[in-house]
Amino acid sequence: MVTNKTTEKIKLKFIVSKSVNFYFFIDNFAEYRPLHLHQYNREIIKKFGKLIKDEKRTIKQYKNVMTNLNVKLFQNIRDCFFTTNNLLRILKYFSRMLPKSQFSILKDTFIVWRPRFEKIWKKQYPLLKQNQKILKQKYLLLKNNFISLINKLSIFYGKKDYPKTTIEIYLTLMPLDYYYQVGVALGNNRIILSLGLLKNKNIDSAWKLILHELTHLLFETKNYKNWINKNTLKKRPFSRLIPIENIKRIKQQTPLLFREVINSSSIWNLCKIENIFSHNKDFLEIIRHKLDKTNSHDQRKIIFDLNTVKQYIAWKIEPCFKKYIFKNKKIDRKYLDKIYSFLLNYPENLFRDLKQRRGQL
Repeated sequence: MVTNKTTEKIKLKFIVSKSVNFYFFIDNFAEYRPLHLHQYNREIIKKFGKLIKDEKRTIKQYKNVMTNLNVKLFQNIRDCFFTTNNLLRILKYFSRMLPKSQFSILKDTFIVWRPRFEKIWKKQYPLLKQNQKILKQKYLLLKNNFISLINKLSIFYGKKDYPKTTIEIYLTLMPLDYYYQVGVALGNNRIILSLGLLKNKNIDSAWKLILHELTHLLFETKNYKNWINKNTLKKRPFSRLIPIENIKRIKQQTPLLFREVINSSSIWNLCKIENIFSHNKDFLEIIRHKLDKTNSHDQRKIIFDLNTVKQYIAWKIEPCFKKYIFKNKKIDRKYLDKIYSFLLNYPENLFRDLKQRRGQL
């Protein structure tokens, strides 16, 4: 019998922080990280005007400083924004950490960009507070399911014991007019979540994203990552499933693909087991409907979209995953090989399943 003893220690706290938003607003504009949102920046320029000369100059200098920091110093700089909303105090921290030339550049950047940020913050703050309220309410409703789901994940990933933990989930700006969501697990029990305005039709999707990032944060330990690396680095590279900009680093990307697929498929199937969200729509029917409505070029985009791959693997692995969960089994090489076989034969296996489904209609 699985108890709630461990996961009662896990609590979620939803936070709207002005300083954290200010940092990620500027950092995203520098566009030096793989996860930057280019469309986010385009929308801000469209709504609030083109960048002025000083903004262009300082963001270029900021990018140069940040890309040349070592990992520890980079994290220390970022962490300053989680400790206080007082910019002067943050800059004081910077002055102690950085050489005078680098400090001067960062100080100049945050001063120059502050007026633009203040305009956006004024418009976005009510949305962030509304999303915070909705997420808090949903969390209270899902509390028991959440405890059970985290317990099952802890057994599946082989991490049954961890200290009492509060996970801080920081809500950040989302200027796009259509609904979009992105999350990042930062470490130090922090998650960054950028969401459009939450409504009934997308609240379930937002919570799956939260659970996805929680899994990265809580259960993908150093030992787990090493185990995945050891068992996947010699596998055939999945060049068709890895973004083109990462092809040169395909050996490193293959373990990441496995971790993403295992994470997403586990959350998808556990939500079904716990009956947390609505799962009325059949995956194959959704994909078939999408493909029937698009031309061949767009069909390829849909088929090789990572979200499609992850949903398909979740659908294929469901019977096997349930056996592991109901028998309290930890993920093992046999399970990994099954995931590998699905990826190895993708998308031909998807086409076969679609053809078989059509034949049944």
